[in-house]
Amino acid sequence: MMRVLVKLVVLVPLLLFGSFVGAQINKIECALELRQALEGLDLDQDVLFVFDIDETILVANNPKARSAWFGAMLAEQMKAAVTFVDAINETRRLYRIAQEQTTLEAVDPELIQFINDLHQEGVRLIGLTSRSRELCDITPQQLAEVGLVGFGDATVRYELQLHPHEFPLIFENGVFFTSGAHKGLCLGRLLRELNWQPKTIIFIDDSYHHVEAVEAYASMVGIPAYTFHFTGYQKTMAAIEDRLLRR
Repeated sequence: MMRVLVKLVVLVPLLLFGSFVGAQINKIECALELRQALEGLDLDQDVLFVFDIDETILVANNPKARSAWFGAMLAEQMKAAVTFVDAINETRRLYRIAQEQTTLEAVDPELIQFINDLHQEGVRLIGLTSRSRELCDITPQQLAEVGLVGFGDATVRYELQLHPHEFPLIFENGVFFTSGAHKGLCLGRLLRELNWQPKTIIFIDDSYHHVEAVEAYASMVGIPAYTFHFTGYQKTMAAIEDRLLRR
C-alpha cells in the first residue's frame, strides 16, 4: 500500500501538469514539418533533443517486434504468470527473440538525416526508449543499420533506479532504456545524474502519452519545451503490411 501511495505522490503533480500543457503539443507527420516548426530556434549545445526509437525512428517488419505486440503479450503472460515480474521478464525474452529475427527500416529517412545533421552541428542528442536492458546491445546495431550516427557516446554509462519502479534504467551509447517507466520522470532522473539542466528540451515520440509525460516534466521544473507527437509511422507500417501481403 505504501508503494502505491508513494507512486501517486510522485505522479499526480505530473498528471495535473499534463492536463494543462496538452495544447502545447504539436502533431507532425514528417521530418520536414519538424524542421519547419523549429525554424529560427537557436540550436546550440544548451539545447537537448530527445527522440523516441520504436515507431519514431525505427519500425519493424515483424509485428512481434513492435511496441503494440509487447503490450498484448504482457497481458497474455499476466494471465498465467505468478507475479508481474515473471510476466514481464518472459515477455521481454520473447520480444528479444522477435527483435533478433526481424529487419527494421527508418520510419522517415529524412528524420534520420535531420538527427545526423544535428549530431554534426554538435547539438546534444538522447534516445529515450521504453525498451529494457535486454536490448541495450542490439539497439545501436539497429540504429546503425538505418544510417543513424547521431547517438553513440560509448564513454558514458549509467545504471539508475527510479523508485518505486522495479527495473533499472540504463543509459548507454546515447540511449536511455527506461523499461516502460514514466518518460518524464526518467528524463529528469538522467539530467540530475548528468548534473545538467538544458535551456530547452525538444522531444519527439509517436506515443501521445509519452509526449504528455515529458511535457509535464518540463513544465514542472520550468524548462521550456517543444514537444511533438510524431505520426509518420502509420504510413510506413501501412506500406510494410502492403508489401507483406503481396508476397
